[in-house]
Amino acid sequence: MLKTLIAASAVTLITAMSGPSASMQEVRTFVPSPEAVEAPPAMYDHAPDAPFVVIVGTPYRVHMACGGKPPPTANIIMACTFMPQRVILMPHCSADLDAYCGRLLRHEMAHLNGWVH
Repeated sequence: MLKTLIAASAVTLITAMSGPSASMQEVRTFVPSPEAVEAPPAMYDHAPDAPFVVIVGTPYRVHMACGGKPPPTANIIMACTFMPQRVILMPHCSADLDAYCGRLLRHEMAHLNGWVH
């Protein structure tokens, strides 16, 4: 699902923000529900018309870049969008997180389409 959403858009995908530091071992003991991510309103829930960039990193590094501080637990997985640069920071997602990360990407692309909440 995530690859389909990205492929359907005019997007540059950058795998950056290399793996976690030796001091930060990411251990996930659960798979978050896709419903945990707020779904965008229908009018914003589509691939953006203008090109954008997705930078993929480890969940820890994305959280640090988006929130500016370490997550309280390894169970928090987030993404964020920077406007007007049209850049989305997304965590690298394993197969068990595909549905969750697909919903995260839809959420962030909706911000590129003008959704504010």
